Amino acid sequence: GQRYRTHIHQLAMNGKFTDTRYTVHAASSLKVRQAKSGDVTLISNKKASFDIDVNVDRKKGTVEIPDARIYVANLPFRVKGAVTQEAMDFEVHADNVQLEDIANNMIERETKDIKQFEGTGNVFFNLFIHGNLTTTDPTEIECDFGVTNGSLREPTKNLRINKVHVAAKYSNKGGKDKEFLQLNELDFSTPAGPFKAKMRITHFDAPEYRGKANGILSLKMVHALFNIPYVETVSGQVRMSTDFGIHTRK
Repeated sequence: GQRYRTHIHQLAMNGKFTDTRYTVHAASSLKVRQAKSGDVTLISNKKASFDIDVNVDRKKGTVEIPDARIYVANLPFRVKGAVTQEAMDFEVHADNVQLEDIANNMIERETKDIKQFEGTGNVFFNLFIHGNLTTTDPTEIECDFGVTNGSLREPTKNLRINKVHVAAKYSNKGGKDKEFLQLNELDFSTPAGPFKAKMRITHFDAPEYRGKANGILSLKMVHALFNIPYVETVSGQVRMSTDFGIHTRK
């Protein structure tokens, strides 16, 4: 099943709550501890904040969020949606997020000698949430995200990654048996050479990973981006040409 944990640091709300129709101004800073589906963690330990207006109609039993901006890991997103007596529908879209913003804010690194990344490339993120409130059916979530025309450079060590293209999709529409996270495209090039990969994750309670990878990986760049645990420095290259299938057990 899906599990969400959030810690709210501050929350302030004001409005004329006794009126039939009113607007609530809400502002909060919080931390998303974990968003998890089965054994697959989708997001963890990311700060978030919002400062939005919420329209409430007590007679109709509706709550509406007009187009508003929220922040997750210091990255801006636009959100809008509504809750009625029958259903809830929300959508979230990246608001001019760049690849270097993702590298510097979303990816956790403990390597002190790696500085802020510089780069180019647009990030797209489109999340749609639908819940039927008249049944016990689980909330449906669909999301497509990725990067177009990306490049990154770490200035002090001159680590470079170019021609970054990422296209991925998550969906749980149709129930847990049809839930998937699919990496349709992961293409990039480093001084070591080009790399391409695809992967699909299913059966989130005991995740199954299937995909293919072909190309050369620079271990130094991988460590700079993702901070391999318990490793201070690393060098060398890995040449890959493989189709893989991994099935985990609970």
